[in-house]
Amino acid sequence: MKIRYILYSVLLFVTLVACRNDEYLWGNESYARIVAPEIWTHATDSMTFTFSTYPVDITEFVLETEIIVQGKVVDYDRTVHLQVRKEKTTATEGTYSFPSELILGAGMHSVKFDILLHRTEEMLHKDVRLCVGIAPTGDLKAGVNNFSSLTIVWNDKITKPSNWDDLTEFFGEYSEVKYRFIITTLGVSLFPYGENNGPTWGQMTDYRLRMAAALEAYNVDPANPDRPMKDENGGTISF
Repeated sequence: MKIRYILYSVLLFVTLVACRNDEYLWGNESYARIVAPEIWTHATDSMTFTFSTYPVDITEFVLETEIIVQGKVVDYDRTVHLQVRKEKTTATEGTYSFPSELILGAGMHSVKFDILLHRTEEMLHKDVRLCVGIAPTGDLKAGVNNFSSLTIVWNDKITKPSNWDDLTEFFGEYSEVKYRFIITTLGVSLFPYGENNGPTWGQMTDYRLRMAAALEAYNVDPANPDRPMKDENGGTISF
């Protein structure tokens, strides 16, 4: 009984201290932080993205992002202003968009918004960077340095899959043009053939037949003046 009383007293003391620290930390003010899905950021305030693994007709990517309150929830609406941190941004206007003001509704501890990234020809050869930050205006301002902004680096540079040697049986020699054609035709960018839960020999053979048919259709279409399709080195593509 005595031990239970001691444990209860310790727990009560820790709770009171935590509450006092929370009041000391936040006081009467609340702050905001910007958070992107962990699948992209891995619990950091930055991320990288490439359009190269998407079909060529995909020209936009929507990144679902969120403003989260650090501090107390209130019974009235509050505003959060967003801005581009130009000293950390190389992306030009027109290659991205996001709202400049968000309304955090009464009783809400977070509000979601989208950052739209565009695909441009320059990204075939270089990375671009966008840094979106919480502006020092509005009702909610940035708190800690971490998560007071979100940095996004993106491009459209294609990278040869590390297991391409295992894929030559089906796709032949690698080239960037061929790989983009595969991605656009099949809507698939990764082929973990030979791995657990990867595509079977039969599935890979089906992919090869579909690619051969797509290439034949491309090469006989008069709308494609560059036919037969050639790779970046001028060699004729085949499957």
